[in-house]
Amino acid sequence: MLNQVERIEIRLAPGGAGTFRGLASVHGVVDAHGTDFAEGCFDASIEERRARGQAFPLLLHHDPARPCGAVTDLTDTPEALTIEGRFALGTRDGDEAHALAKTGALALSIGFVRESDKPMPGGVRLITKARLIEVSCVSVASNPQARITEVRSHAAKGAAHHKETTMSLDTAPEVRADDTTTSTDGADLGARVDALEADVKTIKATVEAIAASTAKTEARSARLGLVAPGGAQGQDIEVRAFAGFVRRGREAMDPVEVRALRVADDSAGGYLVPQDFRRELLKKLVETSPIRQVATVTGTAQGEVILPKVTGTPTASWTAETATRSSSEPTFGQVTIPAHEAAVYVDVSQRLLEDSAINIEAELSAMLALEFGRLEGAAFVSGDGTGKPRGILSHPDLATLAAGSTTALTADVLITLFHSLPAQYRNSRGSCWLVNGTTLGVIRSLKTSGGDYLWRDALSEGNPATILGRPVVEVPGLPDVSSGKVPVLFGDWKTAYRIVDRVNLSILRDPYSVATSGLVRFHARLRVGGDMVMPAAVKGVVMTA
Repeated sequence: MLNQVERIEIRLAPGGAGTFRGLASVHGVVDAHGTDFAEGCFDASIEERRARGQAFPLLLHHDPARPCGAVTDLTDTPEALTIEGRFALGTRDGDEAHALAKTGALALSIGFVRESDKPMPGGVRLITKARLIEVSCVSVASNPQARITEVRSHAAKGAAHHKETTMSLDTAPEVRADDTTTSTDGADLGARVDALEADVKTIKATVEAIAASTAKTEARSARLGLVAPGGAQGQDIEVRAFAGFVRRGREAMDPVEVRALRVADDSAGGYLVPQDFRRELLKKLVETSPIRQVATVTGTAQGEVILPKVTGTPTASWTAETATRSSSEPTFGQVTIPAHEAAVYVDVSQRLLEDSAINIEAELSAMLALEFGRLEGAAFVSGDGTGKPRGILSHPDLATLAAGSTTALTADVLITLFHSLPAQYRNSRGSCWLVNGTTLGVIRSLKTSGGDYLWRDALSEGNPATILGRPVVEVPGLPDVSSGKVPVLFGDWKTAYRIVDRVNLSILRDPYSVATSGLVRFHARLRVGGDMVMPAAVKGVVMTA
């Protein structure tokens, strides 16, 4: 890894005015998007350009409409992607970039298309192959060590020999003669100092003009309602990029935002939603799918999760002092939980997307959450495990207690069910009752032989109501009290049921299919699995058939 050097060299060279050198990307450094670049990942695209005799464009702020020069040479070394280029002096953007580069106000950034990568510890993605598109001069680089290291300035008038001026970013300029210089003419040195002072004044005026223009633009944006409270710049670049993708589509996005979109690795394509969006979506799923509240939820980067399970334990026996001991061995099995795919699409009007007063990201999140929550909630209760999670009621090892009636649920049955579970599951922090709303109304009227209600209302706001001292969770997918059904479940659900999220929720924007109706279609997909991993921790009441 290269050390950050707070230093830029400005050279007076008659034949090289406007040329520069720098580090377009530094290997071994994690950038603002959580990515790192492997050595040689750009070699193929660089060689392809060289074979065609084409130079990479040099842009200002990743804007294709603002070319400011050209890249004359790129070399991918073990430490960094080094660059040599030339500013297009005499053009507006070339002169602006050259002036700002001499003050140290610009860094370097790259635009590329990711072709392959691999996960690294800490959530970092190492890009192993990428197609380089352009190099840009930017105010803030995503790679903290990408920078311009040397800029060639205009030569001072009347200079007879090549001189070199080194300027530090945080110290006063130091003027020194180059080792190959033989002239010591004080007048010549003074002329170059005067020229430098003139350059500094020009640069200062340019910076002040840019700052004034930026302030006016921000003020106009605020009056038009384009700047969110707190400033859009305070948002994460991926969040802003995803919002732009939802509203306008990729074609109308700024190149910087396009680069921030993370491409999904599934065959259906699409773009991965940013972390904030995914957290909000999962939060809404909890509200719609109550099984998520009580079960253990884990994430995986694979297509399935395999959990080891003890299927047999050693058997001990009493024995005499010298008698032969009997042998026994524990046996192990495994539970496999595949991540099944769920998909949905929603149509949003073009007018709604264009209305900046509406938080379309929140609206889209709510719509997707409602439908995914309905779908997975039903599967967690009664799914058959074929193309969907296997539900609690579908597991063959679910133990039940006979109610002794086809339609009547009694307090004695619930008390018996409660105490039929081992104490370690009955009294655990994860144990609770699962019933639907209709069954809940029946249970609230049940009394013990002493006349006490089994139901206890919450003593304070935020605490759940209880049955026999354990919380109650209302699950709409459970059946009513009727013949042959299991309307009541009780046990330690944190131990018994496991939900697996394959975290790659992706969104594909389709502006064409329903464009004639003024709509934009958003295709969403996720993968989730679920199954009982410890049936002994729960039990249900089954009505007589």
